[in-house]
Amino acid sequence: MSWRDDILADFDPTVAPLLLVADPDGLLRDAEIALELPRRGYTLLPYADPITFRLQYETMRDRPLVVVIWEQRITLTQMPYDLLRRGVLRSIGLATLFPRLHIPALATIAPADLDRLWLSYGQQRGPMLSAQETAAAVIQLCFGISLTALQTPADALTAILQIHTRDHPIPQGLTNLLCQQLARIPAIQTWPLDALMNDHVTLDAFLSRAWPRFLADGGHLIAPPDDLRRMHDGTSDYQLAAALPLDDARIWPLIDTLFLAGRLTPLRIETGWHVAPPYDIGTRADQGHAVEWDGIALAQHLAAQIPPADAAASVWLSLAPLMGELLMLAHGPVPAPDVITTANHLRRAFAAWVPQRYGTMLTLAPLPTPRMVSHLAHWMAMERQRGARRQALLVLDGLAIDQWALLRTVWAAQGRAMRWDERAVFAWLPTLTSISRQAIFAGSPPASFAPYLDRTDHEESHWQRFWRDHGLHPGAVAYMKGLHGLDPARADAEIQQVAQFIDRPGIQIVGMVIDSIDKIAHGMHQGEAGMQQQVRQWAERGWMAHLVELLRDAGFQVILTADHGNVAARGVGRPNDGILADERGLRARIYRDSALRDRILPQFPQSLAWDGHGLPPDRAALLAADGQAFAPKDTLVVTHGGADLCELIVPWCILR
Repeated sequence: MSWRDDILADFDPTVAPLLLVADPDGLLRDAEIALELPRRGYTLLPYADPITFRLQYETMRDRPLVVVIWEQRITLTQMPYDLLRRGVLRSIGLATLFPRLHIPALATIAPADLDRLWLSYGQQRGPMLSAQETAAAVIQLCFGISLTALQTPADALTAILQIHTRDHPIPQGLTNLLCQQLARIPAIQTWPLDALMNDHVTLDAFLSRAWPRFLADGGHLIAPPDDLRRMHDGTSDYQLAAALPLDDARIWPLIDTLFLAGRLTPLRIETGWHVAPPYDIGTRADQGHAVEWDGIALAQHLAAQIPPADAAASVWLSLAPLMGELLMLAHGPVPAPDVITTANHLRRAFAAWVPQRYGTMLTLAPLPTPRMVSHLAHWMAMERQRGARRQALLVLDGLAIDQWALLRTVWAAQGRAMRWDERAVFAWLPTLTSISRQAIFAGSPPASFAPYLDRTDHEESHWQRFWRDHGLHPGAVAYMKGLHGLDPARADAEIQQVAQFIDRPGIQIVGMVIDSIDKIAHGMHQGEAGMQQQVRQWAERGWMAHLVELLRDAGFQVILTADHGNVAARGVGRPNDGILADERGLRARIYRDSALRDRILPQFPQSLAWDGHGLPPDRAALLAADGQAFAPKDTLVVTHGGADLCELIVPWCILR
């Protein structure tokens, strides 16, 4: 019996067709429960905003419902009277599941971690564990780190890397306890432990600085006799970096993956110099101004990591930096066959995953780690509480993960003084601008702005409303669109326009739409390779980097994301749907109900019938099959709207 079985024991729609559940610990947000409730006949309906809830409830009241309250400020007795009269009330929480544990120490623990905790402490009776004892138990059982075993620099670095390479973050309270334990290790007194534990960018920079010293001190970097002095002079600059045990059997596989993902800076070595495997993965051979990187090792690594159809959403997101790098190479001039093969396997696996598991994300909490684009505004609000006073959200319309990889590659090659904490989130399906971009600025699912589902002119009002609800005066919140930097004659003027815009008194939050990628895609008839070539040219002009530097120098925390990606597809004909479709995208059609959609489905039997998952209850979608578009037959287009990997997973990066 699992903790899920314990919670769902009396969830029976024949006995209680309307369940009203107080769930302050968010247990019903679990993906497995999200799948199990429909199997039992229930629909899960969150209760937060009374007006939005009422609009949804009235379309669902005749079906078995689990109405859940996740916000601690709302109690069951505050529910509408007609629901209280009909419904059966339930309260669930961690205290019932784990009566021996100090519950605050379990805050923000992921459901997969609760599984491990349940085996040892689920409903056990006995003496209560203190806060520190509970934290130590959680660190060991859920994260595989024994505090008493942390004795050496290798132990410390292993623990830090494990934290940063997990699908789910470790809660802050547990991080503090780990820092206290690590600080007792004499050999790492000079390490910036707090920053290494809490900041990806600091960790990556720390490792990148240590890498040349590791190669030189370990004798892994070999040069011809005539070049030995030059090699020594080149590596002596790195002796102030930390001496790290990167060849430790626990550490090297994680370092290897960070190099493959492009997070660590490879050492550029001259022609004739040599680094033996496996450490050659962290080097690039200079060929004039070109740096060789065929990505075969990355393709082989990812081929062994392809998630199964029942994988958690977080698994796909954790692979996004690696996949972006691979897809960038796959869309390059002369991709290696292994790269193309693995990229195709990933896209097929993702296509199989979406119908089964995408819907489980709708119940996920936006914090502490966003999974959907609509969560990002909530993360920004959390960052404000932590001290970020000025923030800029840059939404690059249509930026795919491979194009983000290209953008950062160009910046690195240009020697830009810029670092990034690279992550990823899911766009909303269908991946149409009017749906997914509105969700970003509204900070909520598309169902919350049902009247405006086919337009984008309410984005600014959504943005203002979100921040007003978080205590900001309208004058502190700004929104700007129409920027792209594609026209060299206007590029400087656009930067100047932004400079004047952010100089307005009192501006604290800025949302910007940058439509460069979208404009390139709409005129593209050469597929993904042509798309990459033009995006590279745009990136190399430096307009985007200049914009980021301007915002950063003005004191903004800069967050970059996209509303959706893009994909090359070939036309299979336009649906004969007349006035039936509300939205007629090249990769998605939206209808007023599933019956209208199902009348069109036989025309395109390979398409995916999509029944909402976040859309208003009175909408249904038809998504084009992989590689296909609802366009004139055999026409090649670069577009969006569907569920391809390159459309649905988008970058989320903090730029510094």
